[in-house]
Amino acid sequence: MGRSRSSLCAVLVVTTLAMTSTAPALAHGMRQRYDLPIPLSLYLTAAGVVVALSFALAAYFLRPTAPGRHGDDTQPGAPHGRVWTLQWPIALGRLLIVVLFTLVIAAGLFGRQHPFKNIAPIAFWIFGWVGLSILAAVIGDLWTLVNPWATLFRWSEALRDRLSPGSRRRHDHRYPGRVDAWPAVILFMVFVWGELLWDGSDRPRSLALALLIYSLLTWVGMAAFGCRVWQERAEIFSIAFGIFGRFAPLALRIENGSARWLLRPYAIGLLTREPLTPARVAFVLAMLATVTFDGFLETPAWAAILGGLASDEREAEIVATLALAAFPLLLAALYVGTIALSARAAGSRRALREIAGAFILTLVPIALAYHIAHNLGYLLLVGQYAIPIASDPFGYGWDLFGTTLYLVDLRVVDPRFIWYVAVGVIVLGHVIAVGLAHRTALDVFGDRQRAFVSQLPMLALMIAYTTMSLWILAQPITRSA
Repeated sequence: MGRSRSSLCAVLVVTTLAMTSTAPALAHGMRQRYDLPIPLSLYLTAAGVVVALSFALAAYFLRPTAPGRHGDDTQPGAPHGRVWTLQWPIALGRLLIVVLFTLVIAAGLFGRQHPFKNIAPIAFWIFGWVGLSILAAVIGDLWTLVNPWATLFRWSEALRDRLSPGSRRRHDHRYPGRVDAWPAVILFMVFVWGELLWDGSDRPRSLALALLIYSLLTWVGMAAFGCRVWQERAEIFSIAFGIFGRFAPLALRIENGSARWLLRPYAIGLLTREPLTPARVAFVLAMLATVTFDGFLETPAWAAILGGLASDEREAEIVATLALAAFPLLLAALYVGTIALSARAAGSRRALREIAGAFILTLVPIALAYHIAHNLGYLLLVGQYAIPIASDPFGYGWDLFGTTLYLVDLRVVDPRFIWYVAVGVIVLGHVIAVGLAHRTALDVFGDRQRAFVSQLPMLALMIAYTTMSLWILAQPITRSA
């Protein structure tokens, strides 16, 4: 995570050295680079070829679907759907998450102010953001079930109704339709700035205060417009995990206290019957652009940019903030331009806004792949600190579970592991994206020939993004980059 990742890893090294004198662990986990057996250019070329071949296979095998047979998991009566009554497991899960959420806030405010002696930074950044994002994509959007802000708000409403039986739930304002999910886009960019560039991101008290501010904003929005409306339009974690969850094989729906689950193939939920609105298009583009920017921060190219434009730390932060704001805008221009070329190649008269909204979810596998490639090693390495911290969440010297002396194993991941995971997931993510885009093109443009020619600009974008992503990921972990 940008600056927070660097500072956390630095603290990890110092703390681990204080706990053990095994210097090889430091070298193996933090300083080694992987010597590529072949030049990086060959990896990049091979990745681009694989993406191109996947396009050829998709164009050859895929056929237009019958009307109404889309992958949208909101379709009623979808096959493989079953209804399970899970009130008690859901209630227990919500209670557990609320307890953990309260613990994170309390530890941040009153615990020891050390990133690796306090549960707040690791619980929020490692498990709350990185871990839940991957879990949402691999299994399903469980956040829908246990969102602590929604749980606490609903509990407060239930308490109010019990204390005042005659009162009815009433929201003073109707959410403006034109505003759509733009508040979520803005809040997400603020969140990413906090993750990557804010000095207080790994300071427990600063993080806890930021969470309290976000909590207050969320509850005010829920009180004004309704819990569900605010979750769908402005609560960034509900929207982000919901987008990643569309990739997952398990789709969850809560209806009258029961959980309805749908089993489906991976990624099929990213095929939708209705184009996304411009605000939701912007949110997906922001997810992809910011995770790319996160990786770019660790490259020599970024160091050279900072060296030429910034003379001190404050100027560096300003340059980084401007660059963070520019990345989604540049990607949006590139995406809209590609969609315009696709529409022109297909001879389509549909509105550009509608076509862009139809294709945007096909980019989600790329965002997910980059998220995993960039953060999996971080999750496996720094996430180990949850074992000793669980016994002493406030850093007061407790040993509740007898695990405070657990030594973090820096050998769990190494640059070779990270590199091959990155290559695998990045290429796979782009291959899936190519297949989804071609399926969408068949549905949008109607026949195979128009779909084929429309996807040539998108193919060029996919190949370029594949090679650029691998190049960025190679910079900090390979010697031959």
